[in-house]
Formats: sequence, C-alpha cells, structure tokens
Amino acid sequence: MLALHWGYLTRVNFFPPLFVVIEAVSLRLLQADYFAVRLPGALMGAFSCVLLYVIARKMTGRLPALSSAIILVFCSAYVNRVALQDNALELFFLLTVFCFMKAQDQNSKRWLMLSGLMAGFALLSKFTGVCAILFLVLQATLERRVRRMGPVFLFFFISISAYPIIGAFIDWRTFLLETFVLQGTRVALNPYDLLFTLSVGAPASQLEVYGGLFRTPLQIFTFLGLASTAVIVATGKTSVDRLVSTSVASIVIAFAASQYVWWGFLAVLYPFYALSTSILVFRLLALRSARLPDKNVIVGFAALAAVILATMLVTLLGVHFESVEMAFFIAFALLLAGFAFARTRTFPQLKLILPALMILALLFASTSQVQQTNTNQITDQAQLIDFMNSHTRTTDLVAANPAVTWLLHSRAVNYAEVALYTTREETFSYVPAQAEHFVMNVSLWNCEYIVLDTPWLRDELGQSKSVEMLTPIILTEWKEVYSAGDYHVYQNPRTMVYRIEGTVNDGNGNAVLEAWVTCFSPITRAEYGSHTDSEGRFVFLAPSGTYVFDVWSPSGTRLIHYRDPHFQISSDLRTDILLESGMLVMGTVHASDGFTPVVNAWVSLHDDVNKIDYGQYTETHGAYTILAPAGTYVFDVWAPQGSHFLHYQERNFTLAEDVTRTVLLRTAFTISGYVLASDNSTPVPGSWVSLYDLTTKEVFGAYADPNGYYAFQAPPGTYILDVWPPVDSHYQHVRISAVTIQSDTTMNLNLGPS
Repeated sequence: MLALHWGYLTRVNFFPPLFVVIEAVSLRLLQADYFAVRLPGALMGAFSCVLLYVIARKMTGRLPALSSAIILVFCSAYVNRVALQDNALELFFLLTVFCFMKAQDQNSKRWLMLSGLMAGFALLSKFTGVCAILFLVLQATLERRVRRMGPVFLFFFISISAYPIIGAFIDWRTFLLETFVLQGTRVALNPYDLLFTLSVGAPASQLEVYGGLFRTPLQIFTFLGLASTAVIVATGKTSVDRLVSTSVASIVIAFAASQYVWWGFLAVLYPFYALSTSILVFRLLALRSARLPDKNVIVGFAALAAVILATMLVTLLGVHFESVEMAFFIAFALLLAGFAFARTRTFPQLKLILPALMILALLFASTSQVQQTNTNQITDQAQLIDFMNSHTRTTDLVAANPAVTWLLHSRAVNYAEVALYTTREETFSYVPAQAEHFVMNVSLWNCEYIVLDTPWLRDELGQSKSVEMLTPIILTEWKEVYSAGDYHVYQNPRTMVYRIEGTVNDGNGNAVLEAWVTCFSPITRAEYGSHTDSEGRFVFLAPSGTYVFDVWSPSGTRLIHYRDPHFQISSDLRTDILLESGMLVMGTVHASDGFTPVVNAWVSLHDDVNKIDYGQYTETHGAYTILAPAGTYVFDVWAPQGSHFLHYQERNFTLAEDVTRTVLLRTAFTISGYVLASDNSTPVPGSWVSLYDLTTKEVFGAYADPNGYYAFQAPPGTYILDVWPPVDSHYQHVRISAVTIQSDTTMNLNLGPS
C-alpha cells in the first residue's frame, strides 16, 4: 500500500502520507484483503458521526445533535466506503474543532496544542486539509484570540514537517516537482465546478458522468445542506452559527486554492451540512411549538409525506435506488416525524429510542462501508485485479468502473470519462503538461484495456449518451481477453502484449534470486524484462516478435549466462531456465616486459562445437575473469584496436577446474598494402600475403579483400614474404627472401601473369 501511494505507480505523485500509513498498518495487522483496506475508512466515518454528535450536543442540545449525527451516518455511507484520504480529513477536521472548543471552555494550552496537532494531521491526510488550520485562524480572529495561537502554530508545523522529510528522503527532486512546481501551475479552477460541487455534489464538467442534476438522493441532500448552511451563515448570531460559518468558509477557501474539485471533497463538508440542516429544522419546529404545540404532529406528518412524495417523484424520473439510498430517505423522514412527536406528551418514549436508533445507524453505516458487495462479487473482483495487475505495466492506461480503478497498479481512469472525452474529441490531463509523465490522455485508443462491469454499465447506459456511443465499439472491435462474473476485460487491438513468466534455478534446483531475465529486439532495439524474486520467479510483458532471450546471473555467483538468440513470442509463454555452474579462468594480460598491463584486451573462450563464446575485456590492471562450463576451448587474447600487440591464441584449452593464466603479449607491427596486377591498378582479391620466420617457424598473414587490400600484424624481425595468388588464377607466386619489420610497414605488391 505504501508503494502504491508514495511514488504512486500510476504516475509520479507524492500524496500526504498519514492515511497511507494507517492503511499500511491495517494491512500489516490483518489479512491483506479488501476488508483490511476498507476498514480504516469505515471506522473513521463512523467515529466522525459520533464526534459530530459530541460537538453539536454541547452547542445545540441533545436532539439536534442526534439529528446531525444520524443524517451524517447515511451521507458517510457514500464517501467512506472505499479507501480515500477524505475519510481521514473529515475525522481530523472534526477533531480540530473539538479540541479548539475544549481549549476555549477550559482555557487550556494543552487543548490548543492538540488542536494544532489535529490540524497538522488533517493536512498530512490530504492537501485540502489546510482547511483545518484556516478554521483555527478564522475562529481565533472572530473571538479575538489570535495572540494565544502560538501553541497551535507550533504543533501544527511540527506535525506537518514529517511530510517534506519523508518526501525528500525518498526522492527530493520528484518531491519538489510534484509539491511546488506542478501544484503551482495547475489550470485555474472553473467557478462553476466549485458551485455545482457545493450544491449538487458533482463538478459542472462531470454532470454527464453523474447523470445530470438531482438524479441521486445524495445530490438532493447536498442541495438542502447548502441551502440550510446559507441560511445559518446569513441569519445566525449564536456560537454554533459562527462555528458553521468559519468551518464552511475555511473548507470553501481550501477547495478554491486546490483548483480542482470532485465529489470526495464533500466528505469534510457533509458534517456541517448535516449540522446546519438539523439546526434549521429544530429552529423551525421551535417557532411553531411556541404557540401551537399540538400542531407539531401535523408538521411531522407533513414532513414525512413530503419526503415520501419526493422519493416517488425522483423514482418516476428513472433513478435506480439501492438499499442505502432508500434507507437514507426513510430514516430522514422518520427522523423529522419522530422529532415532532417527541415534543408532545403523547410519545415521550421516542426520546429514549433515539440514542438506540443512532447506534443501530452507526452499525449499519460501518457494515455497508466495509461489506458493500456480496461474496461472489468480491471473489470476481479479486480475480480481476490479480489478472489486471499481472498483465499491465505501470505506464499502461486502463479504463474501468471507479470501484476497480483505485486497486490497479497501472494508470487508471473512469470508463465514463473515457467515453465522455472520446465522443467530444477532447484531451483530458490530470495535471499540466510541464512534466510529460504526469499527462494522461484518456481518449479511447490511448487505453490499453477496458474493463466493463455489467451491472454498473447497465446503469450508465441509461444515463450517459457518451457511454451508449462508445460501448458498441468496444464490444465489436476490441478483443475480450478475460472475464470473471460480471467483469469483462477488452484489450486494445493496436497494442497486444503477452505475459512471459517462468523460473530460474541452479543445477541443484535452488531458486536464483535477482537474476536479470530480458528479451531484446534487434529490430526495434526495445528491451523487456524483470528480475527474479526470492522464489526464482520472473514475469514481464512484451509484444509479439523475435527476440534475443538472455538470463544474466547475479554477481558473486558461478552461474553461467543463458542465451536463446531466436526466442519467439506470439502468445503468453512460460519458460523455466536452469543455469549451469561454471569454472573460472582468471589472470592478467601484460606486455612482453611483464610489467605493463594491457587494458581493454578481449579475452575469450570459444566453443567450436556449440559455437558459443565466453569472454571479458581486461580491466585497469590488465585483469580478467571468465566464467564458463567445463570443456575444451580455443583461448584467445585480442589486443585493443590500434595497439602494437600481437594476437595470442591457445587451441585445445581444457577447462576442468579453476585456471589462472597470465598472458604476455608480444610487441607487433602492422603490415598492410594492396595486391595488384602488373598494370599497378587491377586488384587481385583473395591473394594470401604471409611472413615466415625461419627461426621460430611462425607464419603471419592475411588474405586480400575485394579491393586487393591486406593487413596483419607480426613481431619485429626478418621474414620471408610470400604472395600466393588465388587458385586457378593466371598470376605468378611472388617471394621476397628477406623482409625486415621494425615498425608499421606499407607494401604494395604486384603479381605478374603466369
């Protein structure tokens, strides 16, 4: 989980670390599954409801506090059911408010310190958590207590210092780029996006994705919450009114400063929407009960009827209701009616039932957040995620249901957004193009895979024209490569890649760790590969083609490099490699004086039978080490190009154990020139030019190339020079009895007719 967020694999991105750490702890303590991932968010959402009740009870009384908490329960079921940083932000913002209130009541510096610490934790949960410290500043300014805020700022800056310390420690260059450069160059926020997010829970630019205006219960509640908050801010004079005003103001400022809004941001705003709605309802009920208390029953029934009629109206408009959505409407209606009845003497026992109702609602919310799908769906989703993460690279783009995208290791995007921007022919980038790897063009043909979730898609087809236009293209032109239950995976026909996997073991059957397994294309010069893990397993993706397949053993071992020069890929493959152990041939290469090292000489063992070479260039001190299997080889030492050293060769070199061999290269000079006919212009290719040493019986020579050019090396000395024309040619053999070589020599040789 830490690897998924810090240095985020979909693109380089350094998120604030606190929620990631909490998730990592949950995964470490529990089994690494979806329950462990969702549990922290569920608990934070449930505890936020309790915390809102504690805050509101002190300022408004028991019944309005219960009302606020219960309303928030059913809102939190929407924003806290997956692992989002917004869960932690909501909780730590409410903790900031709670600690600041305690500091006011008890005139306590300790609670001030805790409020600063909680504000820091809010910012460590998400960048928009800056709203917590803004709230403290605004609230202290209204109450003229700014001079006492020193402990708050001290503990705030102490807590948030963990963020730059961790970021700089991991990768300070990328951390600075992400945090300062790109954050400072975001496109200006569309004010309509902010307005629509605050009022209906979705940015204006994404309303088509969400099905339009007032299409879900949450959108309706968001609008009621904004209206109630506006009334409280405009008319309020009490301390709770000021609390709501400063809280909402700080949150809106943080939204505007982030220059990007989406529905998850509302998690921190919903507690105050719930509080404002509850306060306004109870104030209206109080006004009515001052003179006509018996009519509260009528008000309750009217509220119940209004909500039921609204539910029926929205249902007739075509909205599909899930159990959680319907429960929200029913609970809200019963709550309004219950409050009205509780103010009469007819049903005083309802006051005792409300706390039990809140506890049951909290249990229901937590359960729905953690376990939101049935067992079969979870199994299918787990299999889907395993398939996608094993068949995609981090640079691939996958479009899917949002419930799937956040679990992928590759870059991922909502399929509805792909449909929207493809049909409108727009380019969508999550961040500006100042850094190329931050850009995601989500047009259809830029996607590697499309994951279609049948129930989710069925809902989208009834709401989004873009999805209706794009889906038939996927079903007819893309290849289905995987399915599990309701999930179907389609691959882009332009970018088919295959999974290459296997194991690497030594001769004893032991797994080889950190071996580098690679496929190299001589045509495209592209390379694909991976290292083996602790069990010797490797897996990587590569397009179809012919490759040079190599397995390079880790340093410090005696395992011999493996190569297949004609490795074919046309489908998913599995290949298990056995690396042989070898013997070492080591030593040094020096000049004939025995002291001067020869650097960059190529030392090799050539297997004539299997046509395989093992070799290494000499290092700074002329040292070399070659690893090769036991056998018989041709041992060669080739001097660096342009040097005055003679090639060394030893045939029938037997390797049965480790061998140490020191090689002294004799000084040599280059003899070169052209072999021409007697007209001095016609080349005689294929002629053999040689020098014969009468003392050592050594022969040095070379054949003339098509231009008649020859070149070879020989030690200094006196030789017999022979020029042998090609067989069946009409030229005579030429011999020069005494040729002395003391330096590089150029000789053009002429052959006469036979």
